[in-house]
Amino acid sequence: MSDTKEETTTTTTPVEEKKEETTTTTAAPAVVEEEKKEEKSADNLSEDASREFAPTLDLKEEVKTKTNEEDEEVLFVKRAKLYRFVKEPQDQWNERGTGEVKFLKHKTTNKIRIVMRREKIFKVCLNHMVSPALTLKPMTGSDKSWLWNAVDFAEEEAGKFEILCIRFGTPEIANEFKEKFEEYQKENEKLSSEN
Repeated sequence: MSDTKEETTTTTTPVEEKKEETTTTTAAPAVVEEEKKEEKSADNLSEDASREFAPTLDLKEEVKTKTNEEDEEVLFVKRAKLYRFVKEPQDQWNERGTGEVKFLKHKTTNKIRIVMRREKIFKVCLNHMVSPALTLKPMTGSDKSWLWNAVDFAEEEAGKFEILCIRFGTPEIANEFKEKFEEYQKENEKLSSEN
């Protein structure tokens, strides 16, 4: 409750013979002082907002993260979603990640591998050589997806046998992926026969 006083005065006008009531509100001295304090604090806030602070750390140097793709040439890049088939606890397709799938050619060995990193976190979710032994098969019920088996090195250094499925946004991109996959298989086969 506020400390305010109300005064009521009654006056009569000679013509109408009616009573007119006028109410005047006057604030108590404590309320007036509080309002003045609020105005001063608002002035101080605007002064504080204009202050500038110096950073405690100077981050001028940009740290480059090594991706192990520095010695490779990018041959193909498309956005896709990758799945892997798991048998436990029940047979199902688990999403492994969404991101850019790339075919990379090493500059000295000329071997081509397929790599995919998850969007935003850039964790590797697919990494293996495009071996001539791999076979792409169409996913039943989808013209935008391909299946294959491979020993994948994305999660384990020794590699792990995986059943993989990749899905693209359109059938055209999926077919382009298949063409490039088979082309790069042949290139890797030539390299292995030369050695």
